[in-house]
Amino acid sequence: MDIGEKYQMEALKRRRQVLGTDMHPIMGAVLNNVGELYLKKGDLSQAECYFRRGLNIKTQTNAAVRNIVLSEVNVANILTETGRPDEALEILNCSMKRMGEFQTIYEDILSLIHECFGRAFMEKRKYTLAVKHFREAVRRHGDTQSRDFGVLGLQCRLADSLICLQKYDKAIELLTTALRRKEEAILNKPSTMNILRCYIILEKAQIAIGRKTDAQISQCQGSREYERLTELFESLCYDEGLDKIQSEWNPLKSRKGTY
Repeated sequence: MDIGEKYQMEALKRRRQVLGTDMHPIMGAVLNNVGELYLKKGDLSQAECYFRRGLNIKTQTNAAVRNIVLSEVNVANILTETGRPDEALEILNCSMKRMGEFQTIYEDILSLIHECFGRAFMEKRKYTLAVKHFREAVRRHGDTQSRDFGVLGLQCRLADSLICLQKYDKAIELLTTALRRKEEAILNKPSTMNILRCYIILEKAQIAIGRKTDAQISQCQGSREYERLTELFESLCYDEGLDKIQSEWNPLKSRKGTY
């Protein structure tokens, strides 16, 4: 058990002592936080267990709709990642029904729901539906969080789904526009990996339609971004981050010189 896990378990224990019961919305939130911890560690089984426990408590204790839906999204994402997209879609349909009258209020939550729908449909290889939901996720995210550069991650997912439909020009246009905010995004969050992902997907689309020179440029720019992240993560001793960028970059690096 690492320090983070010990901290979360101690927080869980203390909350339980103070409240005197598990059946309280706060306990649902704490259990969800424990699930987030296990998700970051890559333990999807434990993450799902705690997400479900948190969701069950939130539902039974009439927690705020927003909080219940956040837990449903967490469970649905785990289901998709573990090859159970149909189960994920069932939960997400319930989430949309819950939102009901809040459709024009919680745009950020609706963006998360549509992103999760998109991921599930990508897993099912229903790319047209995936594109539809990723577009809606980007739109709703942009309407409420224009200064949150996390939208780049959504744009990467949308571009990937467009490539699956062989809409390479649309993917290239989307990512080229997104990358105009590169410097702002890095300044806002230096550890963001979304810029690197943009270059990886952009290069893939350019290769697909024979734009070799553009693909080489994207690879060079991606290489500089990879080096920037490597230097940053090494200075922070962030091994998990190094592993992530290496796993994403190595397939692209292996294509160098093949144009």
